[in-house]
Order: sequence, then C-alpha cells, then structure tokens
Amino acid sequence: MLVSIVTPAYQAASFLEAQFANLLQQTHQDWEWLIVSDGSTDETEAIAKSLSERDPRVRLFSQENGGQGKARNLGVAKAKGDWIAFLDSDDLWAPEKLAKQLVAQEEHQADIIYTSMFVFTDPASLPPPPGASCGRPTQAGVTENRAFLKAVLQLKPVLVRLSSSMVRKSLIESVGGFDESAEMRASEDFELWTRLGVLNVRGFGIDEPLTYYRETEGSSSDENRIRCLEAVVEICGRFLSEPDLKELMEGKIEKTLGKLVVHSCAAGDVVKARLFAERLQVSNANSLFLKTMTSLPKGLASRLARRTITGFHRRKSLKHGLTPPKTTAC
Repeated sequence: MLVSIVTPAYQAASFLEAQFANLLQQTHQDWEWLIVSDGSTDETEAIAKSLSERDPRVRLFSQENGGQGKARNLGVAKAKGDWIAFLDSDDLWAPEKLAKQLVAQEEHQADIIYTSMFVFTDPASLPPPPGASCGRPTQAGVTENRAFLKAVLQLKPVLVRLSSSMVRKSLIESVGGFDESAEMRASEDFELWTRLGVLNVRGFGIDEPLTYYRETEGSSSDENRIRCLEAVVEICGRFLSEPDLKELMEGKIEKTLGKLVVHSCAAGDVVKARLFAERLQVSNANSLFLKTMTSLPKGLASRLARRTITGFHRRKSLKHGLTPPKTTAC
C-alpha cells in the first residue's frame, strides 16, 4: 500500500539528507516523499531536487512562504497514496514505524493511526535504547467517537503529534485540510484534530516510541507556548454554540486560560496575564491562586510562574514514569 509522506520544509537544508537516509531504513518501502518548500532561501530546494534525481519516489514542490499548514495542504493535494504520513522536516522515524501503523490500520479499521514519541536533541542518542523513557506518550488502543475528541482536548496523555500520525487522505480532504490562517500557524495540528474529532473518527494509538521528535531551541519558549494556547482558546470557542460540545469546550478553554496566565507571568507580561485571569469563569482555589499571581510585582510573578511550570512538568513526568526535567521546559 502506497503511503504518501508529506514534509513542509522551511530552511530545512541541514535535515533532508538525514531524513532521506532514515526513510530508506523503513521496513515498508512502498512510499513517496513529498517535500514542500515553504519559501526556503537556503539549500532546501537544491538538496530536495538532488534527492528526487537519486530516487523518483521523492518529489519536490515549492510555494511562497505561507506557513506549514498551507505547505501540508499542497502536499496532500499532490499525494498519490490513500494514506498520508506527516513528517516535520527535523523529525525522524523508527524503521518499523510505517509497517506497524499499516498493520494496526488493517486490524482495527482506524482512520488515524499515531504513535508515542521519543524526544531527542542529539541524533547520536538514536535509536533509543530498549525501555527508554518515552517523552511524548500516547493513548494506546482504539479511541473513537467522542472519546477521540475528548482525548484531543484533554491531551492526557498527549494523543496525536503530526510526525507520528498516518491519516486517510479522503478524511483530510473532507474537512478542507489544515487551516492556513496566520492565527493558526502555531496550532494548525490541534485545530485539524479537533475538527476531525467532531466527526466521530476512529483513531488507534501505538504506545511505542516509533517517532523521534527533535526538540530545538525556542520550541519550548514562553512566547511560542502562549501563541499555541491562544489559538487553542480560539479553536474551542468556535464550538461553543453547539449544545453537545459546549461543556467540553468550556472546560478546555478554562484550563487553557489558566496556562496562559502562568506562561504570561513567566514571560514577564503581567498585564496580559491579568486579562487572561479576568476571563476565568470557575471560582476555586486554582483560579484564586492564578489571580493572586497576577497581582504580584512582575519579577516575583515571573519566578512563581516558573516554579509552577517546573512543578507541573515534574508531576507529569513522574506520572508517566519519565525523568523529571531539570529546567522549566514549557
């Protein structure tokens, strides 16, 4: 079965050769790789063109810089396969990733198949040793109907990361693909999974670290996190008028506003944090703590927020059997 691998590439010249070598190691070799240059000005297109000359399964497409959502939509439109596997330009896969997803799809008739992810910064750490902590776990087994949507909204554990996913092409096309607006550039994946979840799709999670997620400097910054969280609030707000989704979306918005208060304080923007705190609807100890945080001097609020973030990630890591972070990753 042909799998179309779609990679949005912006200034990705330093990663493409390694990705190509990685794809050649896949035990399932019936694939095509669609590289979409998103207005790259480095050697991305030259290297992709060279790879296409070496292997006809590699195809290069180019567009003016319009964001990863637009690049992925172009790749999906050009894909020849019935299944789309998304692969960000700096991520990698375990050799058996595609093969195991195809087996799971056949056995469980899933529309979306996704895996856990191993987080790395140094490629020398790959492949992860047996039993290594999985930095981005997923929910194993079948998740369908409203359960898929609830899992996407709750992210307990993290459900679907783009580079781990394989999705029916027809399903992506049925909802119009990724939102290409500038406001969604930080969260176009969450936006797509939410719309698909409303359709009652059937997902299947493989709780094995078959996807290797590269964590880069800046990917966990407060500013980036704030952009993502603001997009989540906007996305969930779109469904508040639907009675069967209202309570679910309100709960997600409330939790996200709380995170926005903390990350805004951590970034030193107490004024913005106060605006988010004012939107909190639930009155409890947590909301009182958040509102109190915004009343503190900027420096003290920032330090308290960073301690809060560190504590959250330590609890989350321990819950999933991972090594607690030594820094205040966001």
